[in-house]
Amino acid sequence: MSSNLELPEGPDPVIAVAARIRAEAQAFHDKAGTHLDKINSLESGAPWGDDRTGRQFYGSYTKPTEQGKPGNVEAQEVAKHAGEDGISVGDNVITAMSSYRATDLTSSYDIGQLGRS
Repeated sequence: MSSNLELPEGPDPVIAVAARIRAEAQAFHDKAGTHLDKINSLESGAPWGDDRTGRQFYGSYTKPTEQGKPGNVEAQEVAKHAGEDGISVGDNVITAMSSYRATDLTSSYDIGQLGRS
């Protein structure tokens, strides 16, 4: 596998895309949190009711998942972390491209110094 990375336009376009991915992931994460707060508020009032249909819905809604947690709890835990992977990808790409830029500048300077010795 080649370790050469060619960025004809430099790292800035990649950083710009990574920043947009990060911003969208953060917005998604924030919206998910807001919706979770609303869901928790609604659930506390048992809006499904206590009739036969409501009890059937509640049984389905809280049916244990493969992990053994109630389905509604599992869904909320997943939603609580929504967007975190996108935030991480954005941060990591920005860090990598910044390192790429610094390495490129340092190497360019070092090569320039070779002829001056």
